[in-house]
Amino acid sequence: MPIRSILFFASILFGLYLYISVLNPGDLQFQIYPGVNLRASLALLMLLAFLAGGLIVAFTDALRDLKRTLELKGFKRRQKALWEYLEDAEEERSKGDLVAAEEELKRAIKLLPGKPLLYLKLAEVYRAQGKLEEALRAVRAARTKGILLQGLFAEARILLDMGRKEEGERVLIELLKVHPQNAQALRTLRDLKMKEGSWGEALEFHERLLKSSPESDGELLVALRYERAKTLGESDGKEALKELKRLSKAHPLFVPARVLWGDVLLERGRTKAALEVFRKAFRDTKNPVFLQRMEDLYLREGNPRGAVHMYLEVLSDSPDDPIVRLLYARLCLRLGMPEETLSRLSEGEHQLSRFPLFFHLKARAHMEREEWQQAVEALQKAMALEGREPAITYRCEACGHLEPEWVDRCPSCLKWGTFNASLSSWGPP
Repeated sequence: MPIRSILFFASILFGLYLYISVLNPGDLQFQIYPGVNLRASLALLMLLAFLAGGLIVAFTDALRDLKRTLELKGFKRRQKALWEYLEDAEEERSKGDLVAAEEELKRAIKLLPGKPLLYLKLAEVYRAQGKLEEALRAVRAARTKGILLQGLFAEARILLDMGRKEEGERVLIELLKVHPQNAQALRTLRDLKMKEGSWGEALEFHERLLKSSPESDGELLVALRYERAKTLGESDGKEALKELKRLSKAHPLFVPARVLWGDVLLERGRTKAALEVFRKAFRDTKNPVFLQRMEDLYLREGNPRGAVHMYLEVLSDSPDDPIVRLLYARLCLRLGMPEETLSRLSEGEHQLSRFPLFFHLKARAHMEREEWQQAVEALQKAMALEGREPAITYRCEACGHLEPEWVDRCPSCLKWGTFNASLSSWGPP
């Protein structure tokens, strides 16, 4: 208390003492013990009462401050010990000694059993050791002590590790009820549904994830819409066509959607519409899979002339495209036109003579003409090149994985729409 305040209150008390003394000049006599009497003025008694009250208040305040100081010292001591245990646990964990880390965390919990974060730390150590039942108990203990969101996600993750997928999903759904935009829960549920092949549910969770986290993978949204459309195509071709049409217009360079669009049309007997879809798709993407689809369609419909005209039209627009040359030469062989095959191959020999397919096609054309010597020479050249060039048709542009036929999703990197023909990857027909 400042000196001025003390002087102020002392002045008030002294003034009150003088005032009462003037008004009550006489003394009072009172007995404090049998046979013991005390005489004092009323003003003095009142002053002593004020002082006694002040002393009592000061004493209780001092006791309260002492208690607070002792509690603070104890808390700081426990906090220091807790941090030491946690630091030791992290150090042991970084060394790979999970047993020692577990013991340090148990000491920390014994010191402060009400800290839910300690139980989560212990659960992580148990999980790293493969003690999933102990980890689950530790996480549930953390939840009872106040950690909800972290506890729910940790519990779900452990349940999934234990193979209890349905329980894990229920816990994640419970988490989303508490926090509907939780990115971790949405991402985990999306990935689970993708593994199950439940593309509609996976799409729903991914759309919710994009709303809460716009920087999430937007390309995956296109792929999930495609997979849902593919699933719809197995039961409701009309709805699948609507979705594929919307998807292809919004993302014209996404090849799988346009391939599937044409395939679904073919399944529904709409050959002309499918042909038009493939033609426009090739014009937009230049992916040879559409040429192969159209070639097969023309031949299946008994219209080889249409396939020939298609390739000639493409070659007139892209006369130096080696892949189109090879595809056209292969078509000529399928149609029994060895002279046209050799003619087209000769025109592009300076581009194509480094690749085995060129010589395989030449060999087959010579065999059709019964020119056995030239056929053997071409085969020998093809075999010499095959040690340097893979006999694979399509290559993933994301990871380089090779496939003999076009596929919508890479089995290696699991990305959609990444396969394209590469001249260095063409092998025997």
